[in-house]
Amino acid sequence: LLRNLIERIMKIKFKRKLVKLHLFFAVMWTTLFIVQLFLNPEEMHWSAYGWLVLALGYFGIFFYQHKYPYLNIGSERMCINGPLGKNVYYNQIKDIKKFAGDYTLSTQQQEVTINGQLLDQHSKDQLEIELEKLLSKLNLK
Repeated sequence: LLRNLIERIMKIKFKRKLVKLHLFFAVMWTTLFIVQLFLNPEEMHWSAYGWLVLALGYFGIFFYQHKYPYLNIGSERMCINGPLGKNVYYNQIKDIKKFAGDYTLSTQQQEVTINGQLLDQHSKDQLEIELEKLLSKLNLK
């Protein structure tokens, strides 16, 4: 039963370029902090610790985006992952729009936008196929 549940969930991933860019910024800010630490340890200004905070923030973003996909598509709902996360149940969807690469799913209570620029191309193609299936299933076309 658990295996069937896991197989039904499709994961729409972030662009690899975006994830690697966050890793690059994390390494860059860490390097700047370490250089400052070793060159002038006695004259280290409080603002140098800002580089460490930025590095930790970017490492956190990198690990989160690497571990969790942007969007999970299940058999009954879509879940946009994030700090606040959003769920959209298929039976509540009233309209699906595509504009400028973004997808907007409208229900009576909320409007959820899927940012197409953050998606990996293969995952974006899978999302379009799933949305077409959903459109035909719900007779929204």
